[in-house]
Amino acid sequence: MTNTEKDNICNGEEFRRSIDQVKLNTKERSTNSLKRMATNEGQQFSINEEDDEIILGQWQKVRPQKSMRNNSNGDCKEKDDEQVLSSLITLTNTLNTNINQNLNQNNLTNDNFDINTLQKSNDYDCGLDNSLKISKHALSYASEYHYPSFKIVCQPKLKDPKQGSKLINELIKSIKDDFMIKNSSFSKPVLFDLWWINPQGDLQIIIKTIELYVYLCRRERYPKELLNIKLDPYPPKHLPPQHTIILKWIHNTISIDDIKEELSTNYESIALIEDMFGTITNRTRHVKIEFYNKIEFTQVLNGGKIIIYGQKYVVDEFIPAPKILICSRCNNPGHVKKNCMISKFDICRRCGEERKNLNDHRECSIKCHHCGGNHISTDYKCKIIEEYRRKLIHELKQHPERLPPDVQLFIPSEYRIRDDKTRLISNNRSNSCTNEIQQSTNNRKEGNVWVNSESFINQSSNINNELAATMKCLSNELKEEKERHERKQIDIQQKFKSIYDTMNQTISLVHQAQQAQQSMIDAINHALQLTLFPSLTKMIEIVYSLIDNLKPNSKSLNIDQICNITNKQLLYINEASKEFCQHQEELKKISSKQNDAFNMVIDSIHINNNV
Repeated sequence: MTNTEKDNICNGEEFRRSIDQVKLNTKERSTNSLKRMATNEGQQFSINEEDDEIILGQWQKVRPQKSMRNNSNGDCKEKDDEQVLSSLITLTNTLNTNINQNLNQNNLTNDNFDINTLQKSNDYDCGLDNSLKISKHALSYASEYHYPSFKIVCQPKLKDPKQGSKLINELIKSIKDDFMIKNSSFSKPVLFDLWWINPQGDLQIIIKTIELYVYLCRRERYPKELLNIKLDPYPPKHLPPQHTIILKWIHNTISIDDIKEELSTNYESIALIEDMFGTITNRTRHVKIEFYNKIEFTQVLNGGKIIIYGQKYVVDEFIPAPKILICSRCNNPGHVKKNCMISKFDICRRCGEERKNLNDHRECSIKCHHCGGNHISTDYKCKIIEEYRRKLIHELKQHPERLPPDVQLFIPSEYRIRDDKTRLISNNRSNSCTNEIQQSTNNRKEGNVWVNSESFINQSSNINNELAATMKCLSNELKEEKERHERKQIDIQQKFKSIYDTMNQTISLVHQAQQAQQSMIDAINHALQLTLFPSLTKMIEIVYSLIDNLKPNSKSLNIDQICNITNKQLLYINEASKEFCQHQEELKKISSKQNDAFNMVIDSIHINNNV
């Protein structure tokens, strides 16, 4: 395929020529006279609004039945021809309302182009004409919240689905107890909605239960290893909208760090604070805050305002805007890659050329292949994407009953109609029915009129439902408060245990030091008793005997005095030795009693802690 042919496919030239050819062939084959049609044939080619896949636009697709049908002439077609006809798609052109719906099959199959491919391309190609089509798939994608996947990198890698199943079961078992402690009011089974093994051998998990989703958004709650497999979790970056609020009109001089510092003192479960793109002006912007704890989220939302640096700021609930379904092959909105009939190859959203190698298109020139603007083809700045988004929001506003009953969508300001203050899209069918019943009850005339039993029953049931909802809400708040109290008690016990362990270690160290000192004192006393006093006594006795032996040979009075002094010194040393020994014995008795008392204190601390 040449570059010119590729450019023609991207610009839609081939499809325009094909559409013109279809119109020309259809006009030549059709007749102006009305033809009679069998009942079963009319059902086959009738347009059913509920079964019609395309909501907007002048081309409509009708699903033909697979069963065998008789033609207008009564001839039965063969089975093979029937299958070919059932695979074709009938084109209804609003300009030609008198098209013969029983076209000759041989003429259709001999055309130079594939009608099926042409019709699907016309249904999804938003760049070919001014009429943008909104499919049911696009409406469903826009109205539902798409939960991002949890990625768990495994080492070694997973190769067998059975191994992955065992790992999933062990993961649920390891987190179940702690999850139920932190979510005591949770009554559903703890299960994952979907899991698979990606080509790299890692786990991918989809969780649609809000409580379990929020619980596993913290990395510290995952086990480090299961079944000899090391786990490295990568949870989603954002929490669901049910845990997200918006601070409006925050001044640009207040940074994200300032907001974190100000709010962290009052709120402990803040997960993320970031600016909202598209709301930043020269002076102010909106800030999105996510909370792990549902109680703190409810308190902040019900308060309506938050004080930052002495100034009040408005708090509002975060409601997501409708998302656009964009094909990853042709970059056109309204369908997915597996249903793409616009392009047979992947188109780069940056430069618009064929994307054969991703590395070649990481730094290619940026030019939208839809409108030629200086942006990627999937950017909301693109006129095609912007117009499609406008039509999508308009379709959702015209048919809010297509939304799930518990879903609300936000309408951006640039897509609102002037003088229309509606900011949300929701399925309000049940609310409108309730309002009509209440209005009819309030507007009735007072007088001798019989009470409408049906309205009275409905009103009573509404009151009962409101009371039941209020009681359920109060019960949930009570359970959450009980859960918070239990968590606080556990924290206090853990702090007390840590303090007790520290004190016990300190006492043990003091006891060991006292024992070491006692042993040192005993060693010194023993050395003194063995060496000092006996040695002194022996030396004095020797000196006394020497002097006494010298006494007969000397008639000096000094020798008698020296003998008396030596004898008195010997008596003094003996008396001091006895007193020292007696004092040591008394100290040993007192030390033994102190050790017994110290051991009793330690034993009592252990007993009280165990109780």
